[in-house]
Amino acid sequence: MLFFAWSINSAYSQDPTFSQYYNNPLYFNPGFTGMNKGLNLYGFRRNQWPKVASQYKVTGQFNTTSIAIDINNDCWKLLNGIGVIIINDIEGEGNLTTQTAGISFAQRAIIDEFSLIQFGFQISTVQKKINWDRLVFSDQINSLNTNIIPTGNVPPSEFSKGYLDMNIGITGIGVTKLFDLNGSKNIYGTFVWGVSLSHIFEPNQSFYSIESNLPRKIGIQASCFMSKTKSKSIREDSKFYIPNLIMEYQRGAEYKMPFKYLEIGLTRLKPPFYFGGAFRVTEKNADALIIQLGYIKLFPNSYKSFYKIGFGYDLTISKLRTKNTNGTPEIYIKFGFPDYKLFCKSNKLSGSHIICPNW
Repeated sequence: MLFFAWSINSAYSQDPTFSQYYNNPLYFNPGFTGMNKGLNLYGFRRNQWPKVASQYKVTGQFNTTSIAIDINNDCWKLLNGIGVIIINDIEGEGNLTTQTAGISFAQRAIIDEFSLIQFGFQISTVQKKINWDRLVFSDQINSLNTNIIPTGNVPPSEFSKGYLDMNIGITGIGVTKLFDLNGSKNIYGTFVWGVSLSHIFEPNQSFYSIESNLPRKIGIQASCFMSKTKSKSIREDSKFYIPNLIMEYQRGAEYKMPFKYLEIGLTRLKPPFYFGGAFRVTEKNADALIIQLGYIKLFPNSYKSFYKIGFGYDLTISKLRTKNTNGTPEIYIKFGFPDYKLFCKSNKLSGSHIICPNW
């Protein structure tokens, strides 16, 4: 419980994170809204160090769940992408919970036949709640007999805090020939990149009268879908190699240290299976080795619509590693319906020759 009570303070300076940005794109960057064709639904759950909960027989621990939906219609002149994301974050046996509901908009600009950029904006309403009665502070523990005594800490006047939050982002796609194999086979790369700025106005999230602002966060996301053809269809390509990268920097609240995050990975996709790995560094310390496995399959009697189920596991390699903090699992699912159109009278989609790898 002392560990959980400490986390109430430390949680103010950092956001929840996920290991694969391409499986939860609206969370990382609103510029990805509607980047994939048609209608897409995403579900993601991360359970931080579940063995801690089982060891101390607590529930709730550090769980983050997100669901999102976005739609792209290239026939729209404005707002090529619209999306909605809902996030539920539980910290410390439910002592601190955060619910976020956001809506995203994106507009794209075609550069040429093989490249485009997209601008995104997201506005969210955030509600934080604290369960004061379940907290145990250090001054409550009697050193002689470990009995719990009343605390001298003053509770806040309100146990919930609501505020608005805003994020922006820019993303892009570019297709190019990377190199030749033996002079006869070309290897093409479809580059997908993004830059995001979260918490633009640094909203105050304190339960007390003093201000405790949520620091801005800068993020960079990038991946390259490498294949033998220019097509990005999971049906037409027999194999993809996908190097990917995530970088984040979030200034520490008040006098706390900033949060720096770098993840480099590689995924191999050969439908219907894919697998990959990544290496994550926080600050200057090696933090985790990440393993991911998944299955992607077209729906029966469908040429394009598909579903995707995956599993990721962060194996802790930093000094935090113990028998109870050995790893963190993630489970994710996606449904893609590339042919779905909303309020679109024409079958001809402007800019449809540029397609983000939809997987």
